[in-house]
Amino acid sequence: MSGKMRIRSIKLLSLRIPFRTEFSHSLSNRSQTESIVAVIEARDGIRGYGEGAPRSYVTGESQEQSIAAARVMARELFGAEIHSFEQVKRLLAELGSTKVARENPAAWCSLELAMLDLWGKKERKSVWQLFIDKPKVTKLAYSAVIPLVKKEKLSQLLNLVKELSISFVKLKVGRPVDQTIRNLAAARETLGDSVSIRLDANGAFTVSDCINLLNNTSEIKLSAIEQPVPKYDLLGLKKIASVSDVPIIADESLYTVEGAEYLIDNNICHGINIRISSCGGLIRALQLFKEAKKAGMICQLGAHVGETAILTAAGRALTAVVGTPKYLEGAAGTYLLLEDVSNENISFQKGGYGSIFRKAGLGITVNHDVICKRGTLSFSIQ
Repeated sequence: MSGKMRIRSIKLLSLRIPFRTEFSHSLSNRSQTESIVAVIEARDGIRGYGEGAPRSYVTGESQEQSIAAARVMARELFGAEIHSFEQVKRLLAELGSTKVARENPAAWCSLELAMLDLWGKKERKSVWQLFIDKPKVTKLAYSAVIPLVKKEKLSQLLNLVKELSISFVKLKVGRPVDQTIRNLAAARETLGDSVSIRLDANGAFTVSDCINLLNNTSEIKLSAIEQPVPKYDLLGLKKIASVSDVPIIADESLYTVEGAEYLIDNNICHGINIRISSCGGLIRALQLFKEAKKAGMICQLGAHVGETAILTAAGRALTAVVGTPKYLEGAAGTYLLLEDVSNENISFQKGGYGSIFRKAGLGITVNHDVICKRGTLSFSIQ
């Protein structure tokens, strides 16, 4: 089905879908999805969908800022006539390297994913097939991510995880450290020794907090600690990593002036949490995975709270290309959202399992009615 494709319209919607329950961590409390969704339509009526999740405490983007940036970049895409995937890649590389794209990764992510989804549908290929002939993995095991909650709610969630037989669990934690230690002990007691348990402090600890925690949790056998100190404390992050037998994973610290490459090149940590929206799209995420793996670092494919099926599908396309990351997050779907934007149920199943998608584009059927019902039109270029 190869042939030229001309972009007829680009729309961006601000999407808000209520959560079934509030989700809290050290940096934020959320009760609804706060994403932006790009819809790019070709002249033949095919639509591509992309999603970005602006987070001011991660990349500095507000939703309003992302919308404004997306409008600027959409004008550069509008009217483009494309004849091949090589041309798609050149166009995305050119626009993705601009200052506005680098400073607004969620905005760029929404547009890039929509373009990849559109071209995949045009060629009747899955997005991952645009990069590789055969998937490196077909079955995926997701982590359950448990929010920062009180004792009673934590017990309920741990029992649900046990009932679902999920093998990988991440606990959101904070200060005081003594409470974190008690929560971790409760998790280990409920889940048993076979489950991998890691924690995410979202920068809530000091260096001494983290060392105290490490000294008092050896019997719990933590698998990893994510972002123990504030994002700009790279010296503290490196100090903890240098004395810890438990792998230290950077998250928010990837999005500083120094950037992910600095963390990789200077052995600041043992691993990095790559989120497609925060790093600026699928192509950039693929690059970071390649660089981190080459350096022997742990790779975690993360997800923002409240991501819809669109970013979940992008994550599955990425794993098809790079293989299984050490830890995989996302696919919460309607476990968390009141409704999702795809006709398919993309939520992980018992055991935390999911499969890569093989249909054209990102591999899901986006319900345009849900997008319109839950979204507010921010701009339309046509």
